Amino acid sequence: MMLALKITAAALAVAVLAFLASFHFAAAAQPGCGGRSGQASWYGAESGSKTATGAYFNGTSMTAAMLDRSLFGRRVRVTREDKSGLLFGRSIIVTVNDYGPARRLHRIIDLSHAAARTLGTEAAGTARVCVEPL
Repeated sequence: MMLALKITAAALAVAVLAFLASFHFAAAAQPGCGGRSGQASWYGAESGSKTATGAYFNGTSMTAAMLDRSLFGRRVRVTREDKSGLLFGRSIIVTVNDYGPARRLHRIIDLSHAAARTLGTEAAGTARVCVEPL
């Protein structure tokens, strides 16, 4: 009987470990960023100034600023990531119409106020994101 209890306890331990490992592998199987990952911030509560593309900035529109000039006038998908680089699933599409953010800030994109609010990064100020050109 004592041997049966030891075998049952060992089988239970193996089953629990297998169950917990399945969650780890399921999370790791989620798709990662197909573009560029980094920090995003938001800018511009004020509207009316000219952007690098010549358009007037509007903080209520879905726009962004990036250092990569090849993306000016193009639309990009911005998706929130967690700390390990897995995508949250909440994403937005913005048009890049300005030059920024400053290199010294180590950020890859500045979102308009409306875009940050929609993505859910407004309160924190910054968030880790994936940026993919469309």
